[in-house]
Amino acid sequence: MESNERYYARRANEELRASERAVTPEGRARRRALAELFETKARDLASGGAEQVFQF
Repeated sequence: MESNERYYARRANEELRASERAVTPEGRARRRALAELFETKARDLASGGAEQVFQF
């Protein structure tokens, strides 16, 4: 099973690639924002900050 850290890193990569294919500027911005969010979550998990990632 894929770890949370790997999942978020993979999703960040997927969203970044999707932003490059987006047709509209709004779509690009939305995809990049998601990529940044996923990258931050992956980085937090890698540094042991999992409690910050899952705030409800």
